[in-house]
Amino acid sequence: MAAVAGAEPSCSYINVRLRGPNTRAHPRPPINSNPTPHLVFVHHSPQGKQDFIMAVHALLLGVTLPMLFFLVAEAGEVGVCWGTQADNLPDPGSVVQLLKNNSITMVRIYDNNSAVINALANTGIKLMVALPNEQLDTASSPSGAVQWVQDNVAKYYPSTLINGITVGNEVFDQASNLNQQLVPAMRNVYAALQTLGLDGAIKVFTPVAYSALKVSWPPSQAVFRDDIPQSVVADLVSFLRQTSAAFFINVYPFRAYLDDPNHSISLEYWTFQPNAGVTDPYTSRVYYSLYDAQLDALRYAIGRVSPAATASSLRASLAQGTGADDVQLTCSECGCSCWNFPGKHCPCQNFANGLISYTLAASSSSNSKYTASLVSSTGGGGATSAFIFALFNEDNKPGDESERDFGIFYPNMQPVYGVDFVHGSGSWCVANAAVGNTQLWAALNWSCSHGADCSAIQPGARCFSPDTMVAHATYAFNDYYQRNGQASSACDFNGAGSIVYQQPKLDWACGPHGADCFDPDTKVSHAFNHCYQRNSRAASACSIVYQAPTNQARGKRKSISFLQSQARHSFLHPASQAVVLIKPTNHWDVAHDEPGSG
Repeated sequence: MAAVAGAEPSCSYINVRLRGPNTRAHPRPPINSNPTPHLVFVHHSPQGKQDFIMAVHALLLGVTLPMLFFLVAEAGEVGVCWGTQADNLPDPGSVVQLLKNNSITMVRIYDNNSAVINALANTGIKLMVALPNEQLDTASSPSGAVQWVQDNVAKYYPSTLINGITVGNEVFDQASNLNQQLVPAMRNVYAALQTLGLDGAIKVFTPVAYSALKVSWPPSQAVFRDDIPQSVVADLVSFLRQTSAAFFINVYPFRAYLDDPNHSISLEYWTFQPNAGVTDPYTSRVYYSLYDAQLDALRYAIGRVSPAATASSLRASLAQGTGADDVQLTCSECGCSCWNFPGKHCPCQNFANGLISYTLAASSSSNSKYTASLVSSTGGGGATSAFIFALFNEDNKPGDESERDFGIFYPNMQPVYGVDFVHGSGSWCVANAAVGNTQLWAALNWSCSHGADCSAIQPGARCFSPDTMVAHATYAFNDYYQRNGQASSACDFNGAGSIVYQQPKLDWACGPHGADCFDPDTKVSHAFNHCYQRNSRAASACSIVYQAPTNQARGKRKSISFLQSQARHSFLHPASQAVVLIKPTNHWDVAHDEPGSG
């Protein structure tokens, strides 16, 4: 796939041949339901054979252990933060219709606005209301908490599906004078819910700012700030465990990207796109998204203040399931401001859709990579749910201009960028070229022997070209991953595989199902333009002609947009296997066609 880091520039390299029955199994069968292909290994030297055997041993260790510990959890859910610090927002009824139109099923508000709560009645949309910092004293006594819950929750429920109450917001940062009052207030609110018989349906949380961490990288060394009483955090975690509530964290990966003085955080790393990964030097765990690394850092920090795990015994306690791995995480605010990317393509859309895909696939094993040793990872998994901040741009929010530009919708309810709350951006498994051909080779053959249908990448088959290790491994990895329900453990291969949440670009003659430009599913349509582009449009990569393709395939147009430019561009047209030179002055739609397809 085009975005795979470190892909070989050549379009003609292979170390393994496969032969076997041309089977096509039912989608996502149990592992090993496919007949095992016969594998013929091409060893170019005795050392190559030894390298292969060692790679297989490493692969089996890396694949088998995660499978033993992999437990599927309930998929997560993604909602939005509905802020109202603006003077030009639509009425609540119109907003509710907007939520429905976009399949948004969960909302968090920052107060107890009766108009909003009533507008959500009988909609099936779950709502989280708030007891703001300035009202925290209300819950300082049991009787005060009962009165507040009666007035702001009980009288609306169950017509409005209130499923949570946030007590305070970023208290450790915004109202540190209330640190000692926070957890007692949460306990009083929870006791009030018990008194009113609502504790089974409504949980109590408090959002914590990610800046509460003194150290966040590497994740295994994360700790909370010294000015935050560790006893308060321990009491908070204890309360959340007792009530089976999630730890709420407000985390903004794009801020870490912008504030990185060494520019070591890549755009791809924080927007869930393919990247080489970043390794925690203390655990050897490889992270393929900044968001995942930040969540893991929080788990380690929680483990260090939890009575169940001290700093000296953290790793052992986590491995035994007694540290922070039993505390669920919810991203109570996750957002991105396009204001911070002037004059550029805003990456916030990639982040939002990647976040949705990540969360929808949430499980007890992380959606990033497992290494061979589970003890070196917290193993807590991704956030169970997330709230995208924010629903609208809010023109009255305090702070710099970027604070007023986090919305996924403008106040006129037009989208700032497209967000798919149902599917996100999907997920695929791609080969990580950075591990080298020996490890890819071992992983490729393992996947083909354990359920992946590799018949299409045999010599002469429709997906054999281009003949590269990365192309073949990606095809096999993704087939195995999709057949196993997109389980994160099914794209590990001891680091040889990487889950991506953006539609991968075509990088070989036969794209994976669901990838951009897969339809029409013909070899002519898939080959060979990207290989040509990958090789710097070298004439040796194809036969060059000069014509603009405009045909249609099976009556369906498949467009490739070329941005306006005054320069000459070239691409390889599949029907003729020839380079076409064009000088676009506007957007161009190019249809792929297979001769004789009709």
